Amino acid sequence: MLTGPELGAAIEAARIAKNISKKALAGQFGVQPPSIQTWVKYGRIDKSKLIELISFFADTVPASHWGLTAKEADLVAVASVEKASSPSPHEGDDEYVHVPLKSAKGAMGRGYENPYIEVKGHLAFKRSWIRARGLNAKYLEAFYADGQSMHSTINHGDVVLLNKAQKEPIHNKIFALNGADGVIIKRLSYASAVNQWGLISDNLDKREFPDQWLDEDDEPMALMGQIVWRGGDL
Repeated sequence: MLTGPELGAAIEAARIAKNISKKALAGQFGVQPPSIQTWVKYGRIDKSKLIELISFFADTVPASHWGLTAKEADLVAVASVEKASSPSPHEGDDEYVHVPLKSAKGAMGRGYENPYIEVKGHLAFKRSWIRARGLNAKYLEAFYADGQSMHSTINHGDVVLLNKAQKEPIHNKIFALNGADGVIIKRLSYASAVNQWGLISDNLDKREFPDQWLDEDDEPMALMGQIVWRGGDL
């Protein structure tokens, strides 16, 4: 079995032979285009994705293209059949909503830039819990918090649940925002006397984590949505 740059070259050759763009290939496997570039350049790809990839290109290149022995080719074929015939882990699971957990991070500080994002897995929430909070599952996603500015409400490494449907600011609620330096997580505060919104850090160390009050000349808040739940470090 090829590995490293040799595997990457084999992936690129198969892609060209199948006449599929990197963007289309990324869509086929549910990843972002930069991930395809990593596969091609370094040959770095999860084993499960590699099995899917070999199966996907089976009508274009032979098993020998990947440096597979006859035994390895048989194992890949069996794994592909098992994956295709096995039911989805979410099928029939009506009691739970499965929310995508993404590789993105939201900074509790200056901002965290996410050059590309992948779905790393799913978190299961009871459907009754979702309904009780008036949430719609299709607008929910989870990601990791980074930093200490929201301690101890949200800690570094916590998983947070984002409700993307809530784009209007709410006083004293926590939101994720697209800032100049990337994604940030802050509590919003509205000072009615001066008609100003503030980005508040829950951390009491204001020398390290100062609050920011927005002036009329500042760019409007680019709200991604409201943080409606936090979990522990996974």
